[in-house]
Amino acid sequence: MEKKAEFPTETLKEISELHAICEKEAIQVFMTRSFKDDDQTHQKELKRIINLSYEQFCRKNEQASIDKCTAVIIDAFQNMEYQITAGYYSKPGGYCCFMEDQKEMIEAYNAYPGKGIKAEEVLKDFLKDREEIAYSILKTDQTLTDKQKEVEAERMKSDAAERENIAMKENQKALQQMIQDQDRGHKEHVQQLTEKMEQDRQNLIKEQERVLNQKLQEQRFMLENGFRDQTNRLEREIQALRQETRQSRSRGFCSVM
Repeated sequence: MEKKAEFPTETLKEISELHAICEKEAIQVFMTRSFKDDDQTHQKELKRIINLSYEQFCRKNEQASIDKCTAVIIDAFQNMEYQITAGYYSKPGGYCCFMEDQKEMIEAYNAYPGKGIKAEEVLKDFLKDREEIAYSILKTDQTLTDKQKEVEAERMKSDAAERENIAMKENQKALQQMIQDQDRGHKEHVQQLTEKMEQDRQNLIKEQERVLNQKLQEQRFMLENGFRDQTNRLEREIQALRQETRQSRSRGFCSVM
């Protein structure tokens, strides 16, 4: 699956579609191999491996997105970090300059392509780490009244809460997508394996009927040529084959997981 992926994927849909393709291929390979799996041990193991592989793929994709976003946001805010260290915003009107620069940096970060599915979460965490700096600049800005500072402090809290909510929704969406993909994959698995098992059952019945017809021809030959001992043996074999064929026809196929 990883050979077909380019980390990080831009959307959850890309992950889902790629997983569906790889999962279908894995099931097809599984079905092309002869197996006796009456207790469904191999089917359950295949399902476990597919789900584990998908979860690992999602985690790797998320980490690739985090790494990419972190690099982008550090680069975007590099100049602003230098100005903070140099004390550029520690002056009258510095808070207004700080917020304008931060807005521009956020826009630059958001405009950068290929960040993947963790873009909102990385931005949220980055700005949360800078809250104390923002509050400190706000507190020391002598051009703002106490009331203005109070309003700005509440606005920052509101913005932080909104970013937290957006990131939480993105994580919930990712989890829901994974659950849906695993459920869809299970249904696909059941459908394909059920079709394969029914096909195997039909092939078994055909083979039983072929062998039965062959035994009947041998029985007729033995009867016509007076070989009674061999005829009795064949009769027992024929009855056993007829019983097996009836069982194959009546029992259908075993359930799949």
